[in-house]
Amino acid sequence: MSKLKNLSELLIYEGRQLYDSTCQELTVLPDIVEIATSKNLKKIILKQIRLAERQQKNILLAFDKLEMSCDMEKCKTTMAILQRMHHLIRHTSTSEAKDAGIISSLQQLSHRKIAGFGTVATYGMQTDQKFVAIFFHKALEDEIKIDNQLSMIAEKYINKNALHVPGTENHEPTYYDEWTKNRATPWIVSAR
Repeated sequence: MSKLKNLSELLIYEGRQLYDSTCQELTVLPDIVEIATSKNLKKIILKQIRLAERQQKNILLAFDKLEMSCDMEKCKTTMAILQRMHHLIRHTSTSEAKDAGIISSLQQLSHRKIAGFGTVATYGMQTDQKFVAIFFHKALEDEIKIDNQLSMIAEKYINKNALHVPGTENHEPTYYDEWTKNRATPWIVSAR
């Protein structure tokens, strides 16, 4: 790879990384749907697959308007996150812990994409590529929604189920139990 010289080249580089990220997601996530046991988690993963398909098509459209190819850049960050997900899946002994590990990895992937979409949207505005900025800002908003949904099911169901797996050990109330019992609303992290 040659050295990047300006914001326009950074926009292309980051956009290509995001395109490859969606390609990797679309290769791996269909298998993850089958591995997940929570119905709510399966629904969110299916939403993520549809979202990645739409993102991939829109990135191609944006690059067509820029008269550029979106191939050539491998997203090593996404590759590492997906490898970590497979590692967690192989090294968990209960379906509850497996689902919690899947959510952790999916949120890391979403956070990477949130940062990327936000960056490319900003670069698009600053380089007068408004159509790029608009698309990537919409992708950012969609990715934030998925991340918030993952946070919600993790906090309400998945993490609690993984904490209290029958037969693993006697459960003493934890700080987490008291903390969540005393909260008026669930803790949902927003990337905004």
